Amino acid sequence: MTQEELRYLYCERIKRERQRYIAGVTMIDESLLSKFKLGKVELLPHLFKRLEAYLTGNETGHFEE
Repeated sequence: MTQEELRYLYCERIKRERQRYIAGVTMIDESLLSKFKLGKVELLPHLFKRLEAYLTGNETGHFEE
């Protein structure tokens, strides 16, 4: 999955869920998610994996660094 594909999934998901909730579950800073949503930043690989796991339903209940 690319950053753009993940960004699209994220933008679709925040139509139904709060960004603050997703930030808490994935342990990714809310302001970083906001910048990612707007296309201002790319996520680092470990953060990309966390968000991808959450959005695709492949999370294992916790997220590793």
